[in-house]
This record gives sequence, C-alpha cells and structure tokens, in this order.
Amino acid sequence: MSVNKDIDLNNEINLKEIFLLLWRGKFFMILSALICVFFASLYVRDLDRQYAVEYRLKPVNSSGNTDSFGELGGIASIAGFQLPSKSNSEFDIFKELITSTEVSAVVLRTKN
Repeated sequence: MSVNKDIDLNNEINLKEIFLLLWRGKFFMILSALICVFFASLYVRDLDRQYAVEYRLKPVNSSGNTDSFGELGGIASIAGFQLPSKSNSEFDIFKELITSTEVSAVVLRTKN
C-alpha cells in the first residue's frame, strides 16, 4: 500500500500551459503557413498539366438474347433464382458513353 502513496502527482500534463505556448507562437505559425502556401502555389503554377484518356471498347451483342445462360435463365427465374445476365440496356450503354473521349473533350473545352 505504501507504493501507491509514493507516486509523484506532479507529472501531469498542464493543457493550459500548452495552449498558452501555442497562442504565443500564433504569428510564427500563421507566417510559416502563408509562406508554405505561397511556394506551393508557385510550384503548381509552373507545373505541366497532363491529362489521360482511356478508351473502352466492347463488342456489340448481335443476337437478341441477352441472357448468358440461354433457356436455363428462364427456368431458373421460375424457380426463384436470379442468374447473372449480360445486359446491354440503354442505361448501361449510357454509363459507358458518359466516360468516353468525346464527353471528356467537351468537358475540358467548357470553362465553366
């Protein structure tokens, strides 16, 4: 029991002193932040801009059957199972076209 009484309680962190120290150095911190922002803006201003374009080509499904399992998909749907299918719906085509190079060229041309 005497071990607990010998613990020095003066080893606490005084948050008030830390905040006062930071408050006294506020002008130095603001000045260093402004200098860093200035040099970073100079660096970004002189940086070469590079853009990358990615082409996504996919074959067009020539048959009218969009089910990847053929007739088994219909039987499975009757039984209550959902099998994955190849979907060429208009929304999927829209999602592919919105990332095309033509759209990116229009977006890069627009200043707003």
